Amino acid sequence: MVSDPLGILRLNDDKVSMDIAEISILIQPYAAALAAKRRTPEDLEELRQVVEEYQREWSRYREGRISYPEMRRIDSRFHAIIIRCCRNVVMDRFNAAMEEFSDYYRENRSDLILQDNYTMHPLILDAIERGDAEEASALMLKHLHRMDELLHPKKKA
Repeated sequence: MVSDPLGILRLNDDKVSMDIAEISILIQPYAAALAAKRRTPEDLEELRQVVEEYQREWSRYREGRISYPEMRRIDSRFHAIIIRCCRNVVMDRFNAAMEEFSDYYRENRSDLILQDNYTMHPLILDAIERGDAEEASALMLKHLHRMDELLHPKKKA
């Protein structure tokens, strides 16, 4: 069950999914930049493990041996670790809530989304490892804009 202190689930609005994507586009690039500055060696190891897991599971997914929701959970962990690297407990909790809503409202399940994760997550990780905040932010922004286009193809600016 999704906790809903903001009453988002009562909105019954087709636009909620787009609003959640918009919030992610505002927060996640900044979080990637902060992660590049604040990450610990342990954070990097955990990010590497999640990226490697996603890379391994991608072939299993393509063979039909792992489900879309399982791949989404790995993707969610990647983004959650980046948020956690910011060392901002409010951002961490806010992200957890937004992730629940994102799963609740997400109807478009595209292999193109999973393919983009496969391609972009290692690049974002590399920028964070190098401590390149600007590149980490730019890559995350590119990744999220692509996700938004795939999830909301009819969205108007």
